[in-house]
Amino acid sequence: MHTVFRVVDIKQVDSYNRLWEVQLTMTSDDDPQLAALSHRMKEEINGKGWHRMGKLMLQVGHFNQAEEL
Repeated sequence: MHTVFRVVDIKQVDSYNRLWEVQLTMTSDDDPQLAALSHRMKEEINGKGWHRMGKLMLQVGHFNQAEEL
């Protein structure tokens, strides 16, 4: 599995609203929430290879990219 981080905290660092600090923690391979999310995504986006990628692109609204696949 690739490296996945969980967002712990987000806070503004400067007074011009342009800089933010994001605190992350790395998940482990046996993280139950990550496993449940992965399982759910596999159920919703069934198929293999490019077909699966195309369905994912459609679900997130990237219609042009889905059509190119």
